[in-house]
Amino acid sequence: MQSHKPLHLAVRPGERKPLIGEALGHALLAVDADLARTVRADDPERWEQHAQEIADAERLGYALDLDSQRAGISCVAVAITPRAAIATVGPTNRLSKQRLVSIAQRMRQELERARPVGQGWL
Repeated sequence: MQSHKPLHLAVRPGERKPLIGEALGHALLAVDADLARTVRADDPERWEQHAQEIADAERLGYALDLDSQRAGISCVAVAITPRAAIATVGPTNRLSKQRLVSIAQRMRQELERARPVGQGWL
């Protein structure tokens, strides 16, 4: 979606971040039980800090990040395969929780339309 109020948020090529604590990571952990077990065993304390967010992502089919990584930036992420996810990111003042939920639902609808019949993942 194009905006008349641009925002620059860059990720450097090859940049890596922990799966725990970010919407993209939570979306992936919610759909891959083996990955979740490995990450939980590797950092049980951090897992417990975000366990509810990961459980919510599993239940809802999307993960939210409301100002937790960068002040003023919010995100919604949806897994498209057990090892890949997509996200929409923007300023919190333009992406309320309600709007992010609506975007997540639309993302999931579009993924369902794009997914070949009988295939569990895109």
